[in-house]
Amino acid sequence: MKRITSLDNIKKLDYHYWIIIAIVIISYCVYLPKHFSIDSWNVQNMYMHFDQLQDGHFQAIWEEAKTTCFSSGRFTRGLIFLIFAITRHTCLLMQPGVNVIAILFMCLAGCRLWKIVNESLYAKGVDSEILFLCCLLSICNPFFTDWMQYIECQIYYPLALFLAIVAAEICMQSSSTKMVRWLCASALLVVSAGLYQIVLQFYVLVVILLLCRTKPAEKNITSVISRMIFAISIYAVSAIVQVLFTNIIFHSNRVHIYSVQDIIQALLRAQASLWAMVPYTKNSISVLFPLLSIVLAWRCAIHIFQQKKSRITKLVLSVIRILGLYFAIFIPFLISELWFPQRSMVGFWSIPLLLAYLDIELCMLQPTIKNNTCGKNLVIVLATVVLFSNVYSCIRFGTDLYKVNAMDTARAQWLLNQISDYEKTSGCDITQIAFRQAEEPLYTYPGIVNSYENNQVAWSAEWNYTSILELVGKRSFAQCDYPEDRYQIVRKEYNNFIEDRISFEDDTAYVILR
Repeated sequence: MKRITSLDNIKKLDYHYWIIIAIVIISYCVYLPKHFSIDSWNVQNMYMHFDQLQDGHFQAIWEEAKTTCFSSGRFTRGLIFLIFAITRHTCLLMQPGVNVIAILFMCLAGCRLWKIVNESLYAKGVDSEILFLCCLLSICNPFFTDWMQYIECQIYYPLALFLAIVAAEICMQSSSTKMVRWLCASALLVVSAGLYQIVLQFYVLVVILLLCRTKPAEKNITSVISRMIFAISIYAVSAIVQVLFTNIIFHSNRVHIYSVQDIIQALLRAQASLWAMVPYTKNSISVLFPLLSIVLAWRCAIHIFQQKKSRITKLVLSVIRILGLYFAIFIPFLISELWFPQRSMVGFWSIPLLLAYLDIELCMLQPTIKNNTCGKNLVIVLATVVLFSNVYSCIRFGTDLYKVNAMDTARAQWLLNQISDYEKTSGCDITQIAFRQAEEPLYTYPGIVNSYENNQVAWSAEWNYTSILELVGKRSFAQCDYPEDRYQIVRKEYNNFIEDRISFEDDTAYVILR
């Protein structure tokens, strides 16, 4: 009998998983070193103060957890924060080690998604290249860079993504009793949404994919509706827990009522930006993403109308699935704030995956239909180009972030040098600093790829002023107001501010930021 070694098992492992892991690591490994997003400076400084605080320590960390986590429905994140904060190891949450954990869960999420996609279809080998490429697009896209830049959130978001995918998989299983599946899936989804609500998009995606798992002969409308209601009930549990925490327990002001006109206008603006792609990725090749989606949708339409039976039913079901995913991407914002940052639109890149899945399913429902080889090759080429474009965009966002961090640090060091020179010549120590932004603040540095808050100048946010100086200079300052009359005098002296300005009076420094 031939002895089976661990090397044999490795050789048998589907090479698709190795490719997913490699692409994820290549895309996001640029974020492994320590880095700062626009918020990270303030958070890092605050965490350091928490760990050193003697009096009122628990009160301070509870207020932070309540304000930034529990009142926004991110209770799982709040519990993790409190565990580290109570033991005075809060800064561990922002160490480079969390970046490794984040990338690990991105790899696990990608592999799990491919496993679900690959096993869901009742016949194998049909256009698997297209499915695989679209699966890679779902997990390796520039919108995820927003998750990676915020190092204080990096450990939470990928974990939430993985748990949401597993929750959907458990929900659609048939190997255990319904009640056990409902309880397990509900618990996982509640924990996942408690880390980051946006990952519910992927729960919906996987549920839609898994609704197609059974063979056509075993399908009936009653069974499909029953499974849909079962999945929706689990989603509802998570939503109810969110409302319980935000509105009832912590009386958050995150829920807003908007007019229908405001909602429609915001959605239309979001569509214009999303489908243009360039405003988000700053990579002109990414405009091929809409073309890829159009080609896949066209293939789906052709396969529907080539079939002899139930054309309308198949068309309606396909449209419902696509709209179901699309609606899940935007629904959280219709009751919170009509602002769609790219970190919240990560599920948008899964549209080609769903279209490719529907395309293959429709083709397999009627084997006599001839698959268009030319169309298939076009999709493969488009998906491959967009994938490499995504990898490039992810890396470019990361490399430019370190340039922004270096320039932010250099500005802080220049201010600290000016303060040090003044203290040496005057003999007076600076204990207070007043800040004032110029009329046209600098939000991005020249030559830097910027999208929404990605790679935004840290000095453009008022909560960072003293935090950057204290982290770079390893000393503390008190922040005070900049007198209006003093500002007007300086403004008359300089017609415009092309660089930072600093002046002194006694123990106070007055800074005007470009």
